[in-house]
Amino acid sequence: MPSRKSKSTKKPSLTKVSKKSPAAITKCKNPPLKSGVISSYGELLKTKGDGTSDRDHIPSYKALEKRALNLNKGKPLTSTQKNRIKKAGKAIVLPKAKHKRGRTYGGKNTAKQSSNDASDLEAAAKKDIQAYEADGLSGEVLTNMKKLPMSNAEYDKMLLDNL
Repeated sequence: MPSRKSKSTKKPSLTKVSKKSPAAITKCKNPPLKSGVISSYGELLKTKGDGTSDRDHIPSYKALEKRALNLNKGKPLTSTQKNRIKKAGKAIVLPKAKHKRGRTYGGKNTAKQSSNDASDLEAAAKKDIQAYEADGLSGEVLTNMKKLPMSNAEYDKMLLDNL
């Protein structure tokens, strides 16, 4: 008697979905980035962009990292600690062009500026927001951005929790 192959009723895992199955892939995609959304940077990483939006740490990741180094009594941060801090930091989704004009984007975030910002993260966040507002940011995105600053004690707690 020839053996019968039984049909499996088990659903394929998402990692085994064929590239030839675009309908299945579409269902698995995360929602797109939406300008003005605020969350931790790590949560925002779970959303995909179309190349027109960026996730912007407020205050800057470099300022958070320098403050964490200070809280860590000068001991170098491990790559794991840096990654946790990066993901825990608050961020907002902005149009890429707007982010590029931000106070701390790229080379504008000098070592001196990020060190000054690290000494008062609450003030740094407010400076970032004021710079965006002066650049014409308004509406819901600005309203949401103004919710980002925390007290320095809250920033320190967040950083210590991730060291």
